[in-house]
Amino acid sequence: LEFLDITTSGILTLNGNVITDNNVGSGAVDLAAATGGITLGADLTIDTNGAGDATGGLLSFGSAVNATANGIQGLTIDVTDQALSLPVVGTTTYLDYLDVTTSGTLTLNGDITTDDNGGSGAVDFSAVSGGISLGADISIDTDGGTGGTGGLITIGSAVDASTDGTESLTLDTANGAVTLAAVGTTTDLEFLDITTSGILTLNGNV
Repeated sequence: LEFLDITTSGILTLNGNVITDNNVGSGAVDLAAATGGITLGADLTIDTNGAGDATGGLLSFGSAVNATANGIQGLTIDVTDQALSLPVVGTTTYLDYLDVTTSGTLTLNGDITTDDNGGSGAVDFSAVSGGISLGADISIDTDGGTGGTGGLITIGSAVDASTDGTESLTLDTANGAVTLAAVGTTTDLEFLDITTSGILTLNGNV
């Protein structure tokens, strides 16, 4: 599609992939006016660069994203070069996984919860290269079911607060490995808290 724009105060259930491109228009997937919650009916991909070139369309969310069943449905997002703001993800019904690709800035505005009970449980930001900004105190928990095992957290770009010393980051993978890039080196965090019995790899200053 050229674009997709949805307005509803009811629940929006996505049962399949959403593919757009900005080669002849915006390529935008605008869910900012879908304010009643977004439910994943299956593992799905939102890709605003269907042509696979160097640019994609904007993706906007207006409400929390949840799975249908705990740990079963996952979400892959590819906006190529666009900034992306994520809402709360999986805190009511946790996702199987979350995977984001962009060279733009990724802003986290709410907590993210996954679990490996039905799949990987991974939160994969390894293909985010434009920086990660915390829009609030953020928790990423890949053991949403508290079963003692969690998915990997991989962060491939620097993480910074929005305002010096104001926003914080809490990571809990239970036993999953955590890979971090630099943290707070441009705009310092209030605090960083990590829980894992797996390997913690630090690839930058904190």
